[in-house]
Amino acid sequence: KKQASGAEGVDWTIGDKVQHKTWGQGTVVKMINEGKDSELFIAFPQQGVKRLLAAFAPIEKIN
Repeated sequence: KKQASGAEGVDWTIGDKVQHKTWGQGTVVKMINEGKDSELFIAFPQQGVKRLLAAFAPIEKIN
């Protein structure tokens, strides 16, 4: 599986569940690049798929 690290050293993997400050819970559906430059495509039930920079997005991984 492709992995990327976010600002806090979080390893992101497709299928991860996230909590966004504004949009609520979502799921990582696609990733581009790795490390601090990684872009995450996250599907949110109400907002659809959003493209976020892992290093700057107000998100955290949840179980």
